Amino acid sequence: MSMFLSAFATPALSSGFKSGNGIVAAILAAIRPSLIGRPRTSSVTTLPEKNVSAPPVKRTPSNIMMLNRMASELDTQQPNLAAELRLLAAKG
Repeated sequence: MSMFLSAFATPALSSGFKSGNGIVAAILAAIRPSLIGRPRTSSVTTLPEKNVSAPPVKRTPSNIMMLNRMASELDTQQPNLAAELRLLAAKG
Protein backbone atom coordinates (compact mmCIF):
# COMPACT_ATOMS: atom_id res chain seq x y z
CA MET A 1 0.00 0.00 0.00
CA SER A 2 2.84 2.38 0.79
CA MET A 3 4.35 1.79 -2.64
CA PHE A 4 0.98 2.64 -4.20
CA LEU A 5 0.78 5.87 -2.23
CA SER A 6 4.37 6.85 -2.96
CA ALA A 7 3.83 6.34 -6.68
CA PHE A 8 0.94 8.79 -6.71
CA ALA A 9 1.84 11.09 -3.84
CA THR A 10 5.10 12.34 -5.34
CA PRO A 11 3.57 13.75 -8.55
CA ALA A 12 0.60 15.14 -6.66
CA LEU A 13 2.76 16.89 -4.08
CA SER A 14 5.16 18.27 -6.67
CA SER A 15 2.31 19.74 -8.71
CA GLY A 16 1.45 22.29 -6.06
CA PHE A 17 -0.72 20.34 -3.63
CA LYS A 18 1.10 20.63 -0.33
CA SER A 19 -1.57 19.05 1.86
CA GLY A 20 -3.29 15.70 2.00
CA ASN A 21 -5.64 16.80 -0.76
CA GLY A 22 -3.01 15.92 -3.35
CA ILE A 23 -2.77 12.37 -2.13
CA VAL A 24 -6.55 12.00 -2.13
CA ALA A 25 -6.76 13.49 -5.60
CA ALA A 26 -4.07 11.13 -6.86
CA ILE A 27 -5.82 8.08 -5.40
CA LEU A 28 -9.17 9.13 -6.83
CA ALA A 29 -7.58 9.71 -10.23
CA ALA A 30 -6.12 6.21 -10.09
CA ILE A 31 -9.34 4.42 -9.15
CA ARG A 32 -11.75 6.59 -11.18
CA PRO A 33 -11.98 4.17 -14.15
CA SER A 34 -13.04 1.32 -11.88
CA LEU A 35 -15.59 3.53 -10.11
CA ILE A 36 -17.15 4.51 -13.42
CA GLY A 37 -16.82 1.14 -15.12
CA ARG A 38 -18.55 -1.03 -12.54
CA PRO A 39 -22.02 0.58 -12.71
CA ARG A 40 -21.74 0.72 -16.48
CA THR A 41 -20.93 -2.99 -16.79
CA SER A 42 -23.68 -3.98 -14.38
CA SER A 43 -26.25 -2.03 -16.39
CA VAL A 44 -25.05 -3.64 -19.62
CA THR A 45 -25.34 -7.14 -18.22
CA THR A 46 -28.74 -6.66 -16.58
CA LEU A 47 -30.63 -4.72 -19.26
CA PRO A 48 -32.30 -6.81 -21.98
CA GLU A 49 -31.22 -6.36 -25.56
CA LYS A 50 -33.36 -4.20 -27.79
CA ASN A 51 -34.73 -5.86 -30.89
CA VAL A 52 -33.80 -3.71 -33.88
CA SER A 53 -35.08 -5.97 -36.63
CA ALA A 54 -36.90 -4.32 -39.50
CA PRO A 55 -40.65 -4.71 -39.81
CA PRO A 56 -41.78 -7.36 -42.28
CA VAL A 57 -42.28 -6.23 -45.86
CA LYS A 58 -45.80 -6.45 -47.20
CA ARG A 59 -45.98 -8.88 -50.10
CA THR A 60 -48.29 -7.28 -52.59
CA PRO A 61 -48.86 -8.63 -56.11
CA SER A 62 -47.03 -5.63 -57.56
CA ASN A 63 -43.96 -6.38 -55.42
CA ILE A 64 -44.02 -10.02 -56.49
CA MET A 65 -44.31 -9.06 -60.16
CA MET A 66 -41.45 -6.58 -59.75
CA LEU A 67 -39.20 -9.28 -58.22
CA ASN A 68 -40.02 -11.69 -61.04
CA ARG A 69 -39.36 -8.97 -63.64
CA MET A 70 -35.97 -8.19 -62.05
CA ALA A 71 -35.15 -11.90 -61.97
CA SER A 72 -35.89 -12.32 -65.66
CA GLU A 73 -33.67 -9.32 -66.51
CA LEU A 74 -30.76 -10.71 -64.48
CA ASP A 75 -31.18 -14.32 -65.59
CA THR A 76 -28.34 -14.32 -68.14
CA GLN A 77 -25.90 -12.03 -66.30
CA GLN A 78 -26.32 -13.18 -62.70
CA PRO A 79 -28.25 -16.43 -62.45
CA ASN A 80 -27.65 -16.85 -58.71
CA LEU A 81 -29.14 -13.44 -57.94
CA ALA A 82 -32.07 -14.18 -60.24
CA ALA A 83 -32.72 -17.42 -58.37
CA GLU A 84 -32.71 -15.57 -55.03
CA LEU A 85 -35.14 -12.98 -56.37
CA ARG A 86 -37.47 -15.74 -57.55
CA LEU A 87 -37.22 -17.37 -54.12
CA LEU A 88 -38.21 -14.08 -52.45
CA ALA A 89 -41.12 -13.72 -54.86
CA ALA A 90 -42.27 -17.26 -54.13
CA LYS A 91 -42.34 -16.61 -50.37
CA GLY A 92 -44.76 -13.74 -50.83
